[in-house]
Amino acid sequence: MRIGFAGNDDFIRRIIDLGPQRADEMTPASERRPRATASPGRGAILAHMRFLGPILLFAVLGGPVGCATTPAPIAVPAFDGPVPTVPERDILALTPGMTRAVNGWPDAPGRVQVDHLNRLLLHGGSGGFSYDAEATLTAAQAFERREGNCLAFANLAVALGRAGGLRVFFQEATTLPSWDATDDTVIVNHHVNAGIDLGRSTVTLDVSVEFAERTTGVRRIDDALAAAHFYSNIGAEALLQEDLPYAYAALHRAIEAAPAASFAWSNLGLVLARNGQAESAKAAYEQAIALKPDNYSALNNLAAL
Repeated sequence: MRIGFAGNDDFIRRIIDLGPQRADEMTPASERRPRATASPGRGAILAHMRFLGPILLFAVLGGPVGCATTPAPIAVPAFDGPVPTVPERDILALTPGMTRAVNGWPDAPGRVQVDHLNRLLLHGGSGGFSYDAEATLTAAQAFERREGNCLAFANLAVALGRAGGLRVFFQEATTLPSWDATDDTVIVNHHVNAGIDLGRSTVTLDVSVEFAERTTGVRRIDDALAAAHFYSNIGAEALLQEDLPYAYAALHRAIEAAPAASFAWSNLGLVLARNGQAESAKAAYEQAIALKPDNYSALNNLAAL
């Protein structure tokens, strides 16, 4: 299936959904800071989603979850070879230092607490939060290192905000699509941030001003799907390093966390295909499509098998 073309029409690339991670054409890390933006009315939230790289003729993998019907669950296809253990992570676990950081918050209206959270994200620890596209981290890791990608930042904002008594949740955000190519893989990137329900309005916390300004849509997601994004990122990074067993194990974790995560099934299909398991890859792609019929990544990679 053709999605776009440039150069040799015979050149086919597979696309892996790397989940909430990268942004190109961004300001230097030292200049990037989180931003809180308020939207009037319940549910009117700022967020965005981004794809990176050149447009080519390619087979695709990945995409955000969203389907009106839920197909019958299937067993995750087995990997042909030894599989390592990917440790289970609590992406929102608090450290003693994080608890101390919010203990002094006043019992005040929500917007006052939002200001405290924003200041903590901006100036906590060693003085800020730096965007690092490659750093998929838990909230505790992001708090300690004061850096991370958009998912790491969202984990930190959700964990600290809830500890401070705020109603904070994850959001999948939408921006104009783009792709990032590396070797024989095209990476489709998505964006995640944090939303805060203040009753009569919603506030969005984002890792960067540039991200916030390029937002065109948003949808609220649950913690399980955020965890699936976390493990899918780890699996995608392992795949790019050609570590297929670890990629498989991480994507298996992603599907355990959120069985309806179409992007995780699609990425799993690519891992199985590159491991020489065409039939298993076909089953994974078909499940991804059953969960989200317009998952063009899975549709194209299935056609390329």
